[in-house]
Order: sequence, then C-alpha cells, then structure tokens
Amino acid sequence: MNVFSKKSNMRNSNGCHAFIAAAIVMSFVGAAPALGGILFTEGNFDSWTTHAVHAPGANSGQTFSVSSTGGNPGGMFTAYSTRTDAGQVESAHIKGDQFTLSPLSGSFTLTFDYQRAAAAGTGFYGTGLAIRQGTNYWYLANGAVNDSATWMTNGVVTGNFNSSAPLNGSSGSPVLTGGVPTYFGFFTYLNGPPGGVWGSNFDNLVLSTPNNIVMQGVPEPTTLGLLGAIGVIALRRRRNESR
Repeated sequence: MNVFSKKSNMRNSNGCHAFIAAAIVMSFVGAAPALGGILFTEGNFDSWTTHAVHAPGANSGQTFSVSSTGGNPGGMFTAYSTRTDAGQVESAHIKGDQFTLSPLSGSFTLTFDYQRAAAAGTGFYGTGLAIRQGTNYWYLANGAVNDSATWMTNGVVTGNFNSSAPLNGSSGSPVLTGGVPTYFGFFTYLNGPPGGVWGSNFDNLVLSTPNNIVMQGVPEPTTLGLLGAIGVIALRRRRNESR
C-alpha cells in the first residue's frame, strides 16, 4: 500500500470537508447580521411579496407593483386599494430575503418616503409595520399616509413589538419569545365610506430598534444546489478512499 498516497488523499479529503463547512456557513450568513440599530433598509423591493389579507365586497381589491424607476430616487413600491363597501381593505408587504429568530420586545421605528399615485373618493389610507410568521400576518402600530403629489420624506410610524393585532384572515398572536422565523415588512389599508380609491408610492423604508434583534439572510436556491453537489462529491471521495 502506498502510505504517502493514502496521506495525500486524507489531506485532500480534509480540505474538501473544510471547504464544505465554510460554504455552509457563508450560505446562511447572507447579509451582514444586524444587532439592534437598523434591521433593514429597502429601496428596490426585489425580494418583497404581497399578501392581500382582506378585500371586502365583490369589486373591492388591491393591486401592487414594483418599478425600477420613478422612486426617490431609483425603484419604488406602488400599492392601489379600491373599496366598494364600508369594510377595511388590507394587505401585508413582506421583505422575503431576511428573517430573525430573536425575541421581539421593546420599541421600533419605521420610516419611509411616500407619494400619491392615485386618490379619489373619501376614506383613510394608512400604513404601519407588518410581520409574518408562517402563514399569519400581524400589524404593529399604524399611521396616516397623506395626500402629496411630490415625494415626502417624513413618513414615520413608531410602536412596540409587544402590541400587535392580526390582519384580517389571520388569527392569534405572534410568538415573541424567539425561535420562530419572523419576517418584517409594512401593511397598507383603506377604510371609510364606500367608493374610495387610493394609491401610494413607497420608497426608502428603514426599520430600526434599540433592541438586540439579529437578522439572518435567506440562502439563495442556487447556493443550496451548490452545497448539495459538493456533498455528493465529498461522499463519493470518501467511498473511494475506503476501498
């Protein structure tokens, strides 16, 4: 038996295993973790998804779009709401590429830029912080979005993580003790007399807190596929070495 060849194979195997471990760690790091301070800042909305949790009336509804231009500056998120009865129309818009497993407590501040996209009829249009755990959505604090034809940079909502309410279609309370993947975003709603139509553009959302909340990046599907391929190669190498 060639002892030197065997040792060389072992070194190669160890190097391969170290590379796999490093790749796994890097794949789950994603964006740099945030510990307190700014939890997210968003201006292009590439990873965001919308869940229309309630649209009363046969013709009530909501439409949403993301544009790479027209923002303040760059991209923007546009939300339109229409209402045919007196019920409230709600939707949650969630940033899907980061989450936290940390406990949620204490205060938060959500700031944003806004601009009127369409306004008609009467009613109250507002926004606030939204969170998602599993398939349930909650809102935390809310404030009015004013009617402005030009971009305004003074949008702000403040609140406490311990005070939440389920959006229509969800139930119960969020888990605040940690250990459950929690995604952040914002919600929009329109209420008041029937006949209201409102649309707003949003940009430059920033969620911040003085509390110790660690954000984690969601691995890209291509990264997970690469890790699987590396694992197969490593397994075959170990089988060859054992022969």
